Amino acid sequence: MTYNKPSGITYTEMAIWIDNNAYTEKCSDALMYEYLYHLSNMLAHEGKYFNRAHYYDDFALYSASKLFLRLRNKKQYLEEGDTNKLPQIKSILNYMKKVMYPMKVDFEQENYCQSDEENGTIYVSSFDL
Repeated sequence: MTYNKPSGITYTEMAIWIDNNAYTEKCSDALMYEYLYHLSNMLAHEGKYFNRAHYYDDFALYSASKLFLRLRNKKQYLEEGDTNKLPQIKSILNYMKKVMYPMKVDFEQENYCQSDEENGTIYVSSFDL
């Protein structure tokens, strides 16, 4: 496991901290990334996404990176009169619950499927579903 869960803090408290600090200037990027990692790992285990333990760590790193960029990229947020951009996330836990499974599918496709475009063949590595 890349990060050990800190004692004395619950997953709900991590999510609340992210909700309160993600869009502020004083937000610690390293702490936010670590909390996203823990939340991703917990939700993946709760959903029983994988059969092997080491996939959970890889997936937690992958999803924490995607979520971190979604939260910290200021150019993507709506400004007055702008309709082509994304709204800010109000509840990270609710957002994660909605996007975790599609993110799992993307993770599997990016990491475990390779295609041979000349022959139109798809090779899948020994990823146990």
